[in-house]
Amino acid sequence: MTNKHAWEGKILAIQPRIRLLRSFDQRSHSYLGYILHLNGFLGGVPQEFLVAIGKAAEENLQFRSGDMALGESHPVQDNRTEVAKFYKTSKLTLLERSVAEPALTAVSDTDHQHRRPYFQQSK
Repeated sequence: MTNKHAWEGKILAIQPRIRLLRSFDQRSHSYLGYILHLNGFLGGVPQEFLVAIGKAAEENLQFRSGDMALGESHPVQDNRTEVAKFYKTSKLTLLERSVAEPALTAVSDTDHQHRRPYFQQSK
């Protein structure tokens, strides 16, 4: 396993981290956590980057866009399986809370069944 990289930055966006599995005619998905899109410093170098965090970390810290955070993460071993470039995050800390936007609300597995579609086919 490679060494962890320290990072710090402003959260630009938060996205659910989902794994989709397909087997013949069956599909299933599972929620793995969240991906933070950050603008800050990774290993002391200013840049934008993506970091994967677990469900428990998000539930505990309730990140929002505009929050300042820091942590340490491993580089992803196989870029074909992850959108983020870094995962297995530890020492995750909320440095400063943004007041501009509400906290992220987790989506349950059944929420998609209760939502109205954005558009409907014309008959």
